[in-house]
Amino acid sequence: MEKYIVFGTGSGGQRVVNMLKQFPDIKIQYCLDNYPKNRIFEDIPVVQAENFLKTEEKWDYYYCIASVYKDEITYQLLENGIRNEKILTETDIFLKHIDEIDRHMGYKILDNNEWQTVFDLSCGFCLGGVEKWSYNLAGELISRGKNIKFLSNNSDGMPPGYMKDYAVKSEVENFWDFKINSIQNIADELGKCMPCTVFVAHMSDLIAACILLKKKYPDKIKVFSVVHGGLEYLAHDNLAVLGYIDYVLCVSSDMYKELVSRGNTMKDKILFKETPVNVTDISMKVYTLDKSKPVKIAYAARLERLHKHSELLIPLIEKLEEKKIAYVLDIAGDGALFEIINSFISENNLSGKINLLGQLEYKEMESFWLNHDISVNLSECEGCSMSMLESMSAGVVPVYTDVFSTRHFIEDGKNGFVVAYNDIEKMADCILVLEKDRDKMACMGKAAHNVISEKCGMDLYIGYLLKYIKEK
Repeated sequence: MEKYIVFGTGSGGQRVVNMLKQFPDIKIQYCLDNYPKNRIFEDIPVVQAENFLKTEEKWDYYYCIASVYKDEITYQLLENGIRNEKILTETDIFLKHIDEIDRHMGYKILDNNEWQTVFDLSCGFCLGGVEKWSYNLAGELISRGKNIKFLSNNSDGMPPGYMKDYAVKSEVENFWDFKINSIQNIADELGKCMPCTVFVAHMSDLIAACILLKKKYPDKIKVFSVVHGGLEYLAHDNLAVLGYIDYVLCVSSDMYKELVSRGNTMKDKILFKETPVNVTDISMKVYTLDKSKPVKIAYAARLERLHKHSELLIPLIEKLEEKKIAYVLDIAGDGALFEIINSFISENNLSGKINLLGQLEYKEMESFWLNHDISVNLSECEGCSMSMLESMSAGVVPVYTDVFSTRHFIEDGKNGFVVAYNDIEKMADCILVLEKDRDKMACMGKAAHNVISEKCGMDLYIGYLLKYIKEK
């Protein structure tokens, strides 16, 4: 009997506890939490993490992190002496029990005449980086006569435009349970698309179903795990599944280098090509060269603290005001921080100077970028920001934090600026440089466009990828 601790007592903790309870060889001894609210969680004693990690008992357990702050908690455990091999993700636990799960599975495949390509939209038909990557690539494959499916959870909404014709809504509400019945249902839905190539975007029940189907029908399914993020646990999980799937496809050159450095004998299964975008025609773009007019700044992201750190928009605005920069800031996005930012705008009489536009539609984004001079990003972590690529493609000068992929595209001071995360002073100073020298701003914007045109053309990407998508 292996003894486990679940770190986290929120909705993620409930999910992980239920996953672990499927396996008779696992006993959950405690739940840890840095800020526990209760003594019992799902009939399991809750212990304050800092206190527990000072005890000798800490060595006796495996730890499974049930929190969105996986990297931070992993670091906390390592700092307290817990060995890496004792810290397991849901993916690790699935792979440890893969034969047991396989025995519970029933497999049914349709075996279509035509090979299908399936995209993972398990977060719903929203408009984040994963979804834009999928829509862009799928659109190009459709134009080449390929059969496409978008597999999503059973949530509201549909893909943009004609792509709604390719949507498949799963019976599974949540793809992150790692429950055997959920994996079974997704495997059944994939079975209707086989033979197929699947681009998996998340470590979830979908990757589990793909691995099991690959094990059963190796010639009828090709599996790409697409690493969209820049977090350490994604590196760990993708290396863990590397031996079970066909390829790990990185959207970030930095993640690619990291995985290759740790990939040992399977380096040839780790791929990278710059993320494709539909390169914008900027021949008619008009920059705000008249110094009597404010420069136009754009921000497009989920308005959330986690990773995106949109709360830093408020101190950035305060710095722009303090430095008396002539600007207009348009914010495209929605999320938990929307009302907080909106209240700040009202309280400081900034309406009209700062505009909260909400979530824009997919078809509106190119025009949004073309109408701006400068774009900003405040993230602490990214894989490869689609906003960066799209804005640069539209000739917008990026002022971005130094996260994965930023320096692959931005040469600091030449086609944009790179600043450290949370260095609001430096970010405002970079914007001030552009506001004072409008000709420089226009030159840098055109240089930004040229980099994307050179590296991110759709034909280049499709040509690269088709070498690995070998259909029957």
